[in-house]
Amino acid sequence: MEAKGQSASPRPGVTLKVDRYEDRIALLDTLSAAYRVPAGFLDPMQGDRIQTLWQLTSGRGANPWWNRINFTLTVWRMQALQSRGEFPDVVLQGAFQAPLPANVRQNLFDYYDGVRAIRAIDEAAESHLQRLFWTVHENTVAAATQAAVDLVASLPAGEYDFALGWGKVMVKVLAGADFSTDKHFVGPLNADLLPQRICVAADIDPRAPSDLPAPQRATVLMIAELFRKSDLSPIYTPVLEAGARILDESIEAGVDIRQGVRELTAHLRGIAGKAL
Repeated sequence: MEAKGQSASPRPGVTLKVDRYEDRIALLDTLSAAYRVPAGFLDPMQGDRIQTLWQLTSGRGANPWWNRINFTLTVWRMQALQSRGEFPDVVLQGAFQAPLPANVRQNLFDYYDGVRAIRAIDEAAESHLQRLFWTVHENTVAAATQAAVDLVASLPAGEYDFALGWGKVMVKVLAGADFSTDKHFVGPLNADLLPQRICVAADIDPRAPSDLPAPQRATVLMIAELFRKSDLSPIYTPVLEAGARILDESIEAGVDIRQGVRELTAHLRGIAGKAL
């Protein structure tokens, strides 16, 4: 493994336009190539790449609120590492939508140094790196939602409740459950349970028809209701944490991950039913 501070960009003179989702994905790929986890090791940062691609393909990248949130989850990483001399040949161009907070910079240092410190492929090492990821992610999302408060009005009806419920409630729940963000978990979760288009008002009204697939509708209803009743979120948190563990346990037991997603879908439907 390379020593800290000796990361190299994939080729000299790379210019990435930070306003483009495609370039943000390239940025994440550049970081992943420089900070590789050992083969067979669960990689927590893969989840953010999957989520970035989901925002792009679902149309969320065109929304100013989602765009700013994603800027912080992607571009801040490169800015942090460049601030200590890494990736000198990567040039970032475009609108820098929010300044990188000092605590998030340090969290990112801790995470990437944690990747370089891996010496063995075992559960303890994987759990440690996952916890470092959640520290980065929680603090980033907290700073991002504050930085994007002036853009909340850009979220259309339906998407407003889903987006803020995801950012303000679900991130905390998944972090509390130490949910694995490796692609083997997040990939099926994104594909099967998250809405693949911008939500509309009917999607969050259980009395109205919606063309969302049933698993995605259940997720949207549950997250929207949690946002509307965020003062009651401590009541739901243990139930949601149990749902998050379903996927983790399905992997540990050697069960097909999509079976775990089906179990989680049923769990989410139960939560949505209780919330309404």
